[in-house]
Amino acid sequence: MTIEQKPVQQLCESPLVILGVSGLLAVLIGVLPLAWAYSPALAAALAALLVIAFAITVKYAPNRK
Repeated sequence: MTIEQKPVQQLCESPLVILGVSGLLAVLIGVLPLAWAYSPALAAALAALLVIAFAITVKYAPNRK
């Protein structure tokens, strides 16, 4: 029995994509406090980007039923 996957789900399960996104999120989390001191609006936008990335990750997580 095979389960068909959506192209987005296949992309989200790629190890290189997961590594790249994890690295990007780590950089954003590290930069967030510095950005808050520089520009609260920029920091809020980065925080919103983190929330959106998390939501996409949860939506297309492997083995989600």
